[in-house]
Amino acid sequence: DVGGVALQEIARDIERDIGSYVKFVEVRESVEGTPLVNVTTLEDREMCVAITPCGLCIVGDHHNTYPALESLGNHGDKRRLTHQVSLADTRDTPIQFYETIYALLDDVSVSYRSAFCSELRQKLALLERQEREEEDGEGDIGESSKG
Repeated sequence: DVGGVALQEIARDIERDIGSYVKFVEVRESVEGTPLVNVTTLEDREMCVAITPCGLCIVGDHHNTYPALESLGNHGDKRRLTHQVSLADTRDTPIQFYETIYALLDDVSVSYRSAFCSELRQKLALLERQEREEEDGEGDIGESSKG
């Protein structure tokens, strides 16, 4: 389902997933059936992001503003924001669509990339430590059973 309910779920997932990579994220109520998410990057750039079946796009340069949403809806007709639209239908719009919030943030926030990579390095280091501890623990068990 790419309808309003599924898009609203995506909005809530975005809010949960990117919280540690931005200064502020908040799902706001939908406008014309299109969920919106207010985001402030680590560089203090505010934006309002629309979640459409075509992907995610920045529709405003401040929270709760969405002038580009109107141009999207008026660019042809309202079908642009419905589940019947394909990404190919957006080729003639001036708006950049992103497949994921991560792709959008990667494009607009250098600090997002740094924060994401730093967290990934920490998680990998933790995993490596855990694997070493497991290997060390297995060696100890094998040693004690021989005696």
